[in-house]
Amino acid sequence: MKTTAIVLAAGKGTRMGSDVPKQYMEVNGKPVLCYSLESFQKSGVSDILIVTDSASVEFVKDLAQQYGISRVIGVITGGRERCFSVLNALRHLAQEDPGPDYVLIHDGARPYITSSAVDMLAEAVTRYGAVVAASPSKDTIKLTDREGFVEDTTDRAVTWCAQTPQCFEFASILEAYERIVAPLEAGGSAVTVTDDSMVYEKAFPDKRVKLIDTGSENGKITTIADLEYMKYFFRQQ
Repeated sequence: MKTTAIVLAAGKGTRMGSDVPKQYMEVNGKPVLCYSLESFQKSGVSDILIVTDSASVEFVKDLAQQYGISRVIGVITGGRERCFSVLNALRHLAQEDPGPDYVLIHDGARPYITSSAVDMLAEAVTRYGAVVAASPSKDTIKLTDREGFVEDTTDRAVTWCAQTPQCFEFASILEAYERIVAPLEAGGSAVTVTDDSMVYEKAFPDKRVKLIDTGSENGKITTIADLEYMKYFFRQQ
């Protein structure tokens, strides 16, 4: 089986308030992006495709070489939203011969993913066809109306926080993106797709997505406080 990791690194990170995108900020002397790339390099995935903005393609190629990420098969340009970056990557992989059997789609701003977690997800997707790294919710989840008034309180036992990698049988997720996301490329409708499993769920309402608790830290870098915690976390490793 051929399994390709798609690592997304095209975000601007505007909430960080920095001129440098968060995935390229250095933490303990290493760019945030390289932490997850190294985990994929150490895992059993076949290869890695990185998606970035057009201005950073050569920079990311240099990073991969500098940090010994030898499984990178390409660095391509993303789209105006995350979903279009994924669509670009899936279409790029469809031209490979042979193409992948499975893909693991990961946000480059999630540096904590481990090689063992990657291997756990890669094995699970061969059994279930669609799996998502996730963690059981520690908080009670409230559903509200548009004005913020509570309409319902969910059972915490069945609420989870979705993370990445999100992993799929390749042909199915490509078809899902072509059905759901491709029609939005012209820009006529607002983009309301927030993750890959949402695309899969909309395209195949009769299919099920399995959530996998990898049992490890897997937070996303969004704020300066997140960067400070990341520094502390990896100093303890």
